[in-house]
Amino acid sequence: MKKTPSLTELEGDVLGFIWKLGPATAYRVGKVFADSPSSHWRASAGAIYPVVERLLEHRLIRGEHKQRGTRSSALLTITPAGEAALSAWVAPDSVNDLAAFTHDPIRTRIHFLAILPRNKRKAHLQRVASALESQVSEYSDTSSGEWADGDSWDDAVRRGALEMHRARLRWVRWCLDHL
Repeated sequence: MKKTPSLTELEGDVLGFIWKLGPATAYRVGKVFADSPSSHWRASAGAIYPVVERLLEHRLIRGEHKQRGTRSSALLTITPAGEAALSAWVAPDSVNDLAAFTHDPIRTRIHFLAILPRNKRKAHLQRVASALESQVSEYSDTSSGEWADGDSWDDAVRRGALEMHRARLRWVRWCLDHL
């Protein structure tokens, strides 16, 4: 029996969006990343094409070339092997990596905040809190709790992102209070 290949986070996300979007071009998948509110995913938009090439090479997706005027593009679809790999990536046997602390540039920098004089620490934390407040407000306003786009899991993802930002804001305010 052939072993299901393990996927990187980016490969899993690209494969997942090809599955979710149905037949889609690499450009359309890249647009999902480019339009993301997360700087992490926006930065990955340019990495989509090499990932697509790897997924094609491993036969996790297939591409059917379509001619549109003078342009040719490949409509990508997930293969049965791709569905197996995506399922294994979504729900791995061990979830320890999924539950691990992830990179947070605010937390990383606060670790070294003592290099700044107290007044600059406070000013920096106030700017961070203000930026988080703006993002929480903007994200809350655009969603207003009515995300019914036909996919309740998309709603759950949006809610998770909003709740994480709210938690980060509470923590930054706590840091300000304890300065």
